[in-house]
Amino acid sequence: MLDRLQAVEDEFVSLEASLSDPDIGSDQARLRDVARRYKDLTPVVDCIRRYRGRIADLDTAIRIYSSAPAYYLNRGGTWKDKGDYDRAIADFDQAIKLDQRNPAFYTTRSHVLYERRDYQRAIDDLTQAVTIEKLRLYAALLLGLAAVGGLFRFLMRRVLIGASRDLEYDLRN
Repeated sequence: MLDRLQAVEDEFVSLEASLSDPDIGSDQARLRDVARRYKDLTPVVDCIRRYRGRIADLDTAIRIYSSAPAYYLNRGGTWKDKGDYDRAIADFDQAIKLDQRNPAFYTTRSHVLYERRDYQRAIDDLTQAVTIEKLRLYAALLLGLAAVGGLFRFLMRRVLIGASRDLEYDLRN
């Protein structure tokens, strides 16, 4: 993927060189085609250059906030996109070291391990992520059951109080 991005950027540079050529003004059709293609590629090349600067931005963010696991996760994802799996795994390891309860860190690292054909570690990471997710799900279910049980008891108490008042009123009259 990155080699295709490099090809687009190389084409953009050649178009810049063509536009700066003084002889291009003599061929209006070629000038129009080159200018149109240059205009079409300008936003794409801007995105490519911003993407390449992403690692430097994340390095700065990590230097400032070294205890934020999300920055390591994002930088690891960028290393993964660039094909540098060793650096990606190192960043995912650091993110997991900072927050061991986030299943997204394990899942993302398992993708990189799978691409490196380290299947056993990838399976272990997915198992860990599923275990954490199940734990959160069970905790949420218990909390929900407790809330429903409390609501049920509250409503039952209201019904019983209302019924006893009705009986008391009927017995007095």
